[in-house]
Amino acid sequence: MHFEITHLTSYRYSLPVSLEPHTLRLRPRSDGA
Repeated sequence: MHFEITHLTSYRYSLPVSLEPHTLRLRPRSDGA
């Protein structure tokens, strides 16, 4: 199985901001579907 995910998140603030790294977790559905 192969996945390719492209995602862009843009933030605009009036003052400088420090952003922490984002984490994406993928796992099977827990309801068995």
